[in-house]
Amino acid sequence: MTGPNGAGKTNILEAISLFAPGKGLRNAKMADFFYRDNGDWGNGVTENSLSTTPLPHYPTTPPWSIAIDLTSPFSQNRLGTGSNGGNKRLLHADENSISQAELGDYLSLAWATPDMDGLWRGAASARRKFLDRLIYALYPDHWPLLVTLDKARAERAKLLSDGRMDDNWLSALELAMAQASIPITQNRLRYIESLNRHINDFVPDFPSIKLDLLSPLGAELKKDAADAQDWLQDRLRESRLRDAMAGSALYGAHRCDVIAHHGGKNRNAAECSTGEQKIALMSVLLAHAAMLCAEKAKPPVLLLDELAAHFDEYHRKALAGILSQLKVQSWISGADENLFQDWKDKALFFKV
Repeated sequence: MTGPNGAGKTNILEAISLFAPGKGLRNAKMADFFYRDNGDWGNGVTENSLSTTPLPHYPTTPPWSIAIDLTSPFSQNRLGTGSNGGNKRLLHADENSISQAELGDYLSLAWATPDMDGLWRGAASARRKFLDRLIYALYPDHWPLLVTLDKARAERAKLLSDGRMDDNWLSALELAMAQASIPITQNRLRYIESLNRHINDFVPDFPSIKLDLLSPLGAELKKDAADAQDWLQDRLRESRLRDAMAGSALYGAHRCDVIAHHGGKNRNAAECSTGEQKIALMSVLLAHAAMLCAEKAKPPVLLLDELAAHFDEYHRKALAGILSQLKVQSWISGADENLFQDWKDKALFFKV
């Protein structure tokens, strides 16, 4: 998809991304999904008027919906998502309600956007979210575990901040955190091990990248998996006062980082140039696609926004060939059609 900035290319990619668990590729709020012209929703309804005097049939935002048709060698399905005007996003598969955790039964999605250009040198939380989105395609139970962990963490943090040192209540929440953190960390370790087996499939066109998980809990699991849950519960109990002051738990699956080592440069990807970091990110996505094709026979759909922004001609041409070889459906956007000359016989072009 090519067209001028602001034409709506990213809107199309975001619409597709809403068929993955979470808030889509922009991590947007519900009110941001509906089209607004200078804040006007049409029929005289504006964001300001809704915030002061909500209409009966528009509790927070006007209704909106998206539908996609999926065709595979095994099935045909129609998925739908949207809102009836509330703050909850609804999901349907063939007219039956489903949860976000069930989306993986139908579709795997992965994406790269300009906001991710600094992924390797940015906050650890962004790298965890990126990794967890990929993991969900291989381990569908991963998403519900993350939800369980976040809920228990938030409830425990609230108790500690309020000074309510109820041992029974806190112990129950710490048990829930431990029971979620162990499989979350195991999923991350197993996924990275599988990914690293495929990440050199595209050398020399794309660099050799090796991922590693820096995690105290992961190190404990490798050392003594049988006692890792007890170890984590003990650490949480011991750190209650520190956690109350810090406002966050110092132990758990949320306390880890994902490191990418750039083999070609023999350095951490965070120390590479912006272009090299984007190419390293693409290496991970290509390895992810190759792994799913090989191990699940279920290729993902890739969403690549402003792909050519930091890619030179060599890597654009190489990527066109690799995606064609993988037979992975990819939705790619860019402002300049001339940058996609190597795709002419490999892609459908749309002007937006």
